[in-house]
Amino acid sequence: MITIYKYPLKITEHQTVMIPGSSHIGNILKIAWQGNTLNLWAQVDTKQPEQPIEIRVVGTGHIVDEEVETKFHFIETIFQGPYVWHFYVRWRD
Repeated sequence: MITIYKYPLKITEHQTVMIPGSSHIGNILKIAWQGNTLNLWAQVDTKQPEQPIEIRVVGTGHIVDEEVETKFHFIETIFQGPYVWHFYVRWRD
């Protein structure tokens, strides 16, 4: 069954989120603040097993390492006061 789920995130350089469904970047709909919590919204197939997605966060002015540049897809930019964070994602096999 196709459903939209919400997953809490942290502002940290690297994290993994378990999401059910096929490994398609288009399943991620949005990363945004909801109150004081940062969340990722994704369209998932609840009949499929969970699989990990790897998320990297790069701050404005920080170096984007080669792995992020070549193996990850940009998904969202969010604002936190004076800080601006850029989120990249990669589906793991």
